[in-house]
Amino acid sequence: MNEEFVSPSLGLVKYADIQTIPPTQLVHLYNELRPEGTPPVAEFHGLLDAYARTKRAWHSRFGCPDVRIKVGEEDVAPRVRSKNHKMRPGSKRSKLAQILERGATIEEGMEATGWDRRNVQCNMHVLVHRYGFGLRCEEDGRVFITPFSGEAE
Repeated sequence: MNEEFVSPSLGLVKYADIQTIPPTQLVHLYNELRPEGTPPVAEFHGLLDAYARTKRAWHSRFGCPDVRIKVGEEDVAPRVRSKNHKMRPGSKRSKLAQILERGATIEEGMEATGWDRRNVQCNMHVLVHRYGFGLRCEEDGRVFITPFSGEAE
């Protein structure tokens, strides 16, 4: 994910600094980042709406930062899977998990499931946090999941 963006109206903006930008300036940033076909906004309906919509626009342009994987390293330690969460066989999420076990790019995940980039990335996040898998990214962009270990809570 791109952590920096050069805004014509605000200059250099870092993703980590979005929460420090005043709402009036977030309107400009959102309108510069918004996906094609999305109408521009004149104002937001509150501070939380401003931050949430601006971050979603950033994610749609640069990728979802919630899947925090560094090249050559595993994601945060996988969580222990709860007994209540079982993946339905034949679902798109289980299909994504199967191709990620072999290693796949996000584009291959998009092709296999029919989802857009953001849905694939967010479902990778779900595989880590709900089902307890770990993620590992290679330099060529292939992502692998590692099975959870440990007993269910």
